Amino acid sequence: RSAASDPDLLLLAALASTFASFALQRAPYPYSLLPFLGVAGIFAARGAAALLEARIRAPLRLGFATALVVILALQSAALARFVQASNAGQLAVLRRIAELTSPEDAAYDNSGGYVSRPHAYSYFYTDSFLRESLAETLVREVPRAIEDRGAVLHLRDLRFETLPPALRGYLLEHFQPLDGDVALWGRHYVVPAGGRLADVFRAVRDDRYFVTPESVLERGRLLVDGEQVREPVFTLTKGEHHVVYEGPPGELDILWLPRDGRRWQPQHGLAPTFSRIF
Repeated sequence: RSAASDPDLLLLAALASTFASFALQRAPYPYSLLPFLGVAGIFAARGAAALLEARIRAPLRLGFATALVVILALQSAALARFVQASNAGQLAVLRRIAELTSPEDAAYDNSGGYVSRPHAYSYFYTDSFLRESLAETLVREVPRAIEDRGAVLHLRDLRFETLPPALRGYLLEHFQPLDGDVALWGRHYVVPAGGRLADVFRAVRDDRYFVTPESVLERGRLLVDGEQVREPVFTLTKGEHHVVYEGPPGELDILWLPRDGRRWQPQHGLAPTFSRIF
C-alpha cells in the first residue's frame, strides 16, 4: 500500500515532521509543540483503547484507566500553566515599550513580533533568505527609513546577528542598549588619551536628549555646535550636530530621553530574551 492510502504511515510521518518543526526552531514558542502533542495523542488514545480491550481482570483495567486519566490530567494542567506563564517576559518588554515611547513613535524591529509601535521600514520581518538576497537593499534603505521616520526605538532578537554586517554596525552605533531587548537612539563616545573628543551626533528628531554619566559635565566641558552644555538634559533639532568634549579620558553617551523622562545608563552585553523561550 502507498503511504497516501495508509493512515498509520501518514500519522507516523506527521509525528516525526511536527516534532522536527518544533526542535529545529531557533526560538521556539511553547504552542509550536501542540501539533506534535496532537498527533502523539492519537497514538496514546489507541494504546489506551487497546489496553482497555485486553483480556485482563476488570479491576486491573479500571486501575490502568484511572492512572492514565490522572497522568493525562496532571500533564495537561502542567502544560497549561507553562503556556500561560511563558510569555510573561514578552509582556514585560511590551510594558517597558509603553513606558518609554508614545504610541506614534516608530521602531525598527526585524522579528515581526513587536506589534505595539509603528514599524520604521516596510519589511517588518525578514527571514534568512530575505536577509541574504536583499542585503544591499536593507543596508541602503533601513538607516534612511529609521531617520526619515524619526525612530527612537530598536528591538533586538535572536535574528539580529544574521542581519547584513553593515546594517548591524549602523544599529549598534546609533542605538544603545537599555537591556538585551530594547535599545534607544544614542551614541557612545570614547574620550582619547589626549583629553579631547571631536565628533558628531545625529539627532533623529526634534526632542530632548541627555548626556551620561552626568559627572562628565563636572570634570570637563561638553560643547554642542559650539555651545557649552551645562545641564544633563538638553534639546536638539533633527539633524547632525558637532560635539566636542574636553576633559579626562573616559567614556560618555549622548542619548534620547524617553517618554517617561527617566535618564538611563546603557547596559552592554545582555542577551535578547523576547524571542527566546527555552
